[in-house]
Amino acid sequence: MKKHYGLIFLLLLGFMTNAQENNYNIWLASKTIQLPPTLNQEKFINNETPVQGHYYRLIQFQNTLFPKDFDYLRQLGVELQDYIPHKTYIAKFPENFSVTALRSDMVRTIAPLQPEWKLAKNLYLGDIPEWANHGNGQMEAVVIPFGGMAMSQFVSDLELSGVRLRVVSVRDEAVDIHIAINDIEKLAAISSIKHIHAGEDPGDPENDGARRSARVSLVNTRYGIADRYDGSGVLISLGDDGDIGPHIDYQGRLTSVAGPSNGDHGDHVAGTIFGAGNRDPRGQGMAPGVDMRYYSYPANLNNANADYSTFGVRITSSSYSNGCNAGYTSFARNLDLGTFTNEKLLHVFSAGNSGTSNCGYGAGAGWGNITGGHKIGKNVIAVANIQKNDLIAGSSSRGPAHDGRIKPEIGAVGTSVFSTTDPHIYTTKTGTSMSCPGVSGSLSLIYQAYKQMHNGEDPDAGLAKAILLNTADDMGNAGPDFIFGFGKMHVARALDAVEDSTFIIDQLATGQTKTHTVSVPANVAQVKVMLYWTDPPASVSASRALVNDLDMTVTSNGVTFQPWVLDPTPIATNLNSVATRATDTLNNVEQVTIDNPTAGDLTISVTGTVNVGTNQKFYLVYTFIMEEIKIVFPAGGEKMVTNETAEVRWDAHNGTGTFQVQYSVNNGQTWTTIGNAGANARRIAWSIPNIPTGRALVRVTRAGVTATSETNFSIAGVPANLSLDYACPDSIGISWNPVQGADSYRIYVLGNKYMDSVDVTTASNYVFFNQNPSNEMWISVAALGPNNMQGRRAVAIFKPSGLTNCIVQKDLSMEALLSPAPGMFPDCQIMASASLSVAVANIGVDTIFS
Repeated sequence: MKKHYGLIFLLLLGFMTNAQENNYNIWLASKTIQLPPTLNQEKFINNETPVQGHYYRLIQFQNTLFPKDFDYLRQLGVELQDYIPHKTYIAKFPENFSVTALRSDMVRTIAPLQPEWKLAKNLYLGDIPEWANHGNGQMEAVVIPFGGMAMSQFVSDLELSGVRLRVVSVRDEAVDIHIAINDIEKLAAISSIKHIHAGEDPGDPENDGARRSARVSLVNTRYGIADRYDGSGVLISLGDDGDIGPHIDYQGRLTSVAGPSNGDHGDHVAGTIFGAGNRDPRGQGMAPGVDMRYYSYPANLNNANADYSTFGVRITSSSYSNGCNAGYTSFARNLDLGTFTNEKLLHVFSAGNSGTSNCGYGAGAGWGNITGGHKIGKNVIAVANIQKNDLIAGSSSRGPAHDGRIKPEIGAVGTSVFSTTDPHIYTTKTGTSMSCPGVSGSLSLIYQAYKQMHNGEDPDAGLAKAILLNTADDMGNAGPDFIFGFGKMHVARALDAVEDSTFIIDQLATGQTKTHTVSVPANVAQVKVMLYWTDPPASVSASRALVNDLDMTVTSNGVTFQPWVLDPTPIATNLNSVATRATDTLNNVEQVTIDNPTAGDLTISVTGTVNVGTNQKFYLVYTFIMEEIKIVFPAGGEKMVTNETAEVRWDAHNGTGTFQVQYSVNNGQTWTTIGNAGANARRIAWSIPNIPTGRALVRVTRAGVTATSETNFSIAGVPANLSLDYACPDSIGISWNPVQGADSYRIYVLGNKYMDSVDVTTASNYVFFNQNPSNEMWISVAALGPNNMQGRRAVAIFKPSGLTNCIVQKDLSMEALLSPAPGMFPDCQIMASASLSVAVANIGVDTIFS
């Protein structure tokens, strides 16, 4: 096994640059090579026996191919399969093919794949990952055949090859095996094998006031939108640590096909996505209306394509590791292929909690430590962990991906997240495990909004991803970076993009340029334009994952801007440097930002090279950040609680001067100052006063610019000491402490999915009639008051099956009320002091009267 460490490092520096590379370098996973020009029939055959009637070869072209070139090759029976930069493909040739049929001005060289070219980089270096090393010189490996082979025949060929191995499992495009490490080179010499990499990491759960930070609370209560976005009509597939629940927050919306429970990690992640807040409203997830299909990881990913068609799954979520900077594995390729084929399907992952680790990228500890594997894919999303103070969590994994691409793509709050735990309780957890489901749930809101705007049609996953990324709040270094990606998600702004249709969908072929014009309004502080395309799956034999390379420029007022590009050189200072404007040759996402753009037309031009497929579909998303202040929380409709501490949050573009933050309890007649915040602040702590009202507002002022809550919100107490007093055959009684300022109370009972309002009372107790005492019930209550004051529900209490504190004994049942007349007494408790004549039955004994 060759161990050219110094050579590989130099090659790494060579290919991880956005400068103009030698056009004839071939970037394989194991090494970078350059082949001499040759079209020789003898070298083409190479003394090999055809594999299932075909030869598989590297073919490199003189120039980029155009659609007519693909047609020409198909007519010759040549099938181009995996693309490998630069201008190179793995191709399938008929066994009777003659290279003289090829035009020398078109084809530069054809060569068989050498054994060492088929190896993943770590195998080439002799560096076996811990999870794949079984000890005693044995390891687990993934063997990938050339495309189009019959898998049954391929497996048979492996077993008869003379190489000592044991087949463990057969997948659609790969075979998992156990083999002696010393036999890897012999295995690579088998002519039917395209690529070999170490076995997939089996994965581990990554658990080391998210809604308000992400602006989801604004979405759920904002005014001016016809329907409340809660994820209704969207199905998310979650994979985690075995079965979840019981928990009333999952009522009626969970289909679990998982194995036995292995802890509460999956419960917490699930609640962050779709918890209803039935037990405690503070535990509501990002999308309390979404439906969930739940698996043990990674079955949600393995079944994603089938579930897409059968059940309508549109988003998958996984907070599991899959190796640390494991590169573009067959798992990553399969997920990219799934989204490329099923264009509405989007996979979301945690970035990982290895932020201080050294995973071999080359820049030492702290860089290149995304925990995947599958999350290194181009068409997926990896999510960073942002703290509630908008700083990155130290444990949050950082990019780049193995080939220098931007990872993570976005961040969300994953620190001290309050969510569900079985049975029917809540806990606080921290990690990218918690930020990932925040993004998954929020994406369902984008899907729901798009469906409402487009007659029930789901958005393309690429469009949904681009909207999410381009509307994010920029964090860390200006522009994208390898820590926050494109920033912290801003769901309200993303939904504005959906509702305002500030996006364009188009496609192009090699040699084409597409130009689009958008109108920039006045008073725009910044315009953000993003180009995104769902890229075809890459070859696991290639060192770079990008296949089709599109490029964008944006022209404003006669000045042309290129996208922001990061320096992926494996040196810490380079990786932490601010993005510069350049041509991007690594990523399938590009962003241009322009500060203080001139009002008028903005011209967006897209050109590109399409190496796979005839045309490449792409998405342009444009976002205007206005010169204004906007209240995020409380924006109107919220139920704030007296004497609690909350954060007032607002959006504003960069500027100078302090913000003054105030509140009113009388609809703006008078204002009380909460405090002042610096020019870069976007939040301030607020000790909510003990002043019950339904007419509360907040406002934020800077330099004469003021923003106020869109409408009133409430301040009220929560009913304390809610208790079950008794449960009798004909009635159930509850009571609670009176709430200051309340004139009535709303009674809630758990229904098919949610806590449903069943009645209103002016008393501080309530009696349910005509209830079967054998039924279980979840019950809660909330305070109401003048001027539409609406308080938060109390934590729900549970009434178990059977009688509780009831004077009628368990072994007696009332057959009939003989006197006085039925209906004179409201419940069994009042009967305790009445003179009654009743018929009773003693269970198992003849009826007696008394």
